[in-house]
Amino acid sequence: MTLDVPLWAGETARALPYPVVFATVSGAHLYGFASVDSDLDLRAAHVLPAAEAVGLRTGPDTLQLKPALYTLRVLLTGIHLMRTGHLETDLRVLGTRLGYVPDLIAAKQHAEHGSLPDGAAQHLDTDIPRLRAELETARDTSPLPEHPDPAAVEALHDLVVRTRLDSTTSHAPQRGPSHE
Repeated sequence: MTLDVPLWAGETARALPYPVVFATVSGAHLYGFASVDSDLDLRAAHVLPAAEAVGLRTGPDTLQLKPALYTLRVLLTGIHLMRTGHLETDLRVLGTRLGYVPDLIAAKQHAEHGSLPDGAAQHLDTDIPRLRAELETARDTSPLPEHPDPAAVEALHDLVVRTRLDSTTSHAPQRGPSHE
């Protein structure tokens, strides 16, 4: 998958107020329907100072009302992942079986907060409940293991603990698990 990500995205991630464990492009650029006025969505995991992680003060929750493309993307990504074991997030790939998706993407690319194309609301009213049921069926019949590999869980646990404990003495995140 090729992403059209501005060169300054990496600088932006490095300038975040807390040490970053990882950062990734998210939103319309990753999903294949960026518009000319789309902002660049970065998602990151940070190492917070201990006082902010265990204290009484917390930051604001992230709340959104997801539009049609995001709803379809979540449902179709989940169905594809459950059926194949492969993560695909690009709605241009996932939405090929829904003939109106290219029109939704085109409308979104034209204007970030534009209206739905003609007939799209009726399609969505039918398809979203159907896709939710399809996702549940895909989950129930998925070839993916029911539980993660214990060794992978242990390695991730060790990384998180090491990173969090190191952040209390240093603001530099660890580079990853040791392979000794």
